Amino acid sequence: DPLLHKKVSLTKKEKSQYACDVCFVGTLSPNRQEILSELREFDIKIWGDIPYEYGLLKEIKYLYQGEAYGEKMVKIFNAAKIILNFQPSDMKKGGNMRTFEIPGCGAFQLTDKVDTRWFTNGEDIVLFKNKADLKEKIIYFLENEIERKKIAQIGYLRTQREHTYEKHFERLLQTV
Repeated sequence: DPLLHKKVSLTKKEKSQYACDVCFVGTLSPNRQEILSELREFDIKIWGDIPYEYGLLKEIKYLYQGEAYGEKMVKIFNAAKIILNFQPSDMKKGGNMRTFEIPGCGAFQLTDKVDTRWFTNGEDIVLFKNKADLKEKIIYFLENEIERKKIAQIGYLRTQREHTYEKHFERLLQTV
């Protein structure tokens, strides 16, 4: 939704509240928590839903910032340098809502899977293969700000051009 998912200006208070090198916003399933717990060496902040049946790992409690939806999530995406997106394991190609919301806000997305019809690895999104590759890419893109911002900008333009609800519904209705 380009009316919600967009680049926004942040106040000083919002910048200090949401800024970080790496962030995650989403459901904190056990496998996601495990991955996040291994990224504690970075300046990372975590927002999301904690499944009642699992709770929150003690190793990441100090990183947890609460829940984030709507405008708050958009501000987080505009403040953080790298946004992580872990796809549910049952999605073969990848493509949850965050896949489009992150670049729709002009943010840099690092994810484990994506449908190649939607985004191109290294051009408008960056994929990682495993935990070691994830750490390497976080380090690389924190050190290479120009490249990170270029990929984020290309992702932003592509999302605004091709991946709005309106565009997806148009394609859906054309196939009916």
